[in-house]
Amino acid sequence: MMAANSILESLQGLRERYAGLGGAEFAAFRRQLGQQEEIRNATLELTDLSFEALSGRFHQSTFSHNQLPSVITSLQLTDCEWRFIDANGCTSFEQVECSGTKFRDSRFPKRMQKCIFTDCEFVRITAIETEFDQVQFLNCKFDNCNFAFSKHAKFDDNCVFFNVERFGYED
Repeated sequence: MMAANSILESLQGLRERYAGLGGAEFAAFRRQLGQQEEIRNATLELTDLSFEALSGRFHQSTFSHNQLPSVITSLQLTDCEWRFIDANGCTSFEQVECSGTKFRDSRFPKRMQKCIFTDCEFVRITAIETEFDQVQFLNCKFDNCNFAFSKHAKFDDNCVFFNVERFGYED
């Protein structure tokens, strides 16, 4: 098995050859790396993640302009950045744990289940009509977000809201 760093270097080489990684290439990379090993300091831009590749643990990684699978499950993001991602094709986040992660200019899927967001920052996030099932936001900051007609999200008392639309929101 190749060391994680050499695999990431190979991944960087693939990205330099063309604009985005296809889903098959990324899935092959994940098989080589192994789902249990944490990926650190990766930059995944314009990447087709629509295969079952987006699971596992990511630390200090950036996701930008990516295609998502229909269901994201068992994903851990620590000190990552998630930007310009439209989860329109993604129907559900399940068992996603995020800590210290920044979400910017993105859309959440219609259903989020058993997710925990701790010390995260959300800027210009759209979660219109999103159903939150056992989702907790702990000590998070929200700025210019839209949670209109969303249901059942749990925000602790330490969450901070600036210009957040919650029209029609149901507790």
